[in-house]
Amino acid sequence: MSDYTSVAATVKPLSVAEAKRHLNVTHNEDDSLIDDYIGAATAMLEQRTNRCFVTQTRICKLSGFDDPRYVHGREIFLPRSPVASVSSVVYLNSAGTSTTMSTSDYLVHADEKPGTISEGYNATWPATYGTANDVTVTYLAGHSTASASVPANVKQAVRMLVGHWYRNREAVLTGTISKDIEFGLEALLEGEIVEGYA
Repeated sequence: MSDYTSVAATVKPLSVAEAKRHLNVTHNEDDSLIDDYIGAATAMLEQRTNRCFVTQTRICKLSGFDDPRYVHGREIFLPRSPVASVSSVVYLNSAGTSTTMSTSDYLVHADEKPGTISEGYNATWPATYGTANDVTVTYLAGHSTASASVPANVKQAVRMLVGHWYRNREAVLTGTISKDIEFGLEALLEGEIVEGYA
C-alpha cells in the first residue's frame, strides 16, 4: 500500500449519541455495534471521495520524484484531501542515505483539490536511490480534529449508511431501497469527491 494512515483520527465524524438520535435508539445495548457501523461508513465514504473527514496523519510512498502514480507536471498530487499540512518529505539520496528535504525546497498547495507539492523557488526535485518507495511524504489530511467541523452533507451520508446497516443486518437485494440509498449518497457526496491520480 503506497498511501495509508499512520496516525488515525482521534474522533469519528459522527458520535454514537448523534447516530442513536438518528436511529431513535434510546438503549445502550447496541452502542458498540453502532460505533462499528460509524467506523465502517466513514472508511467507505473516505475511500469513495478520496477525502479524510477528521484530521489524520498519512504516509504516501513514491518511487522517485517522477512516480507516475502521484507526480504529474513535476507536482506531487497527494491522494487524500483536504491537506492540512505536510510534515516532511524524506527520500533516499543517490548514495542510499535517508535525507529530509528542507521545507524551503518545496511548496505545499493545501488549498488545491487534491493538495499538491511542487518544487520550491530555484529548487528541483533531487535524484533518488532508484528503488521502490524511496520517497516518503508525511502529511495531515482532514477538515479538523473535531467532528463538529465535518460538513453536514458528509455527516448525513454517514447517518444514512449507519441507519441502513442497523435496520438491514444483511445485504439487501437490488431494488427500491438499495437504489434510494445509492442515489442519496451520490447526491450528498457529489461535491466532496476529489479526482485523484493514484
